[in-house]
Amino acid sequence: MGDDPWQNSEELAFIPEQVEPMLTNVLAAVLANEVYEDAKVPVWIDSICEKSMESLAKLSKPFKYIVTCLIIQKNGAGIHSAQSCFWDVR
Repeated sequence: MGDDPWQNSEELAFIPEQVEPMLTNVLAAVLANEVYEDAKVPVWIDSICEKSMESLAKLSKPFKYIVTCLIIQKNGAGIHSAQSCFWDVR
């Protein structure tokens, strides 16, 4: 267990402080100046998931990523959600 190079490398560690700003930028890019419109939600979700996966993949870390996006209107009705997965088979 202690001999695993992935466990000992800070360079390959998952760093939330590195990921959070990336994902915040994705959300800002997709949703900036948008007003909730039910018909646009599936497009926003697809874009957020796709751009999030692209950003995470660019980190070149040895992880399998799962991105979940949930957008709801604050009126007690309706939910749109999507999931996306990525892993490098190398």
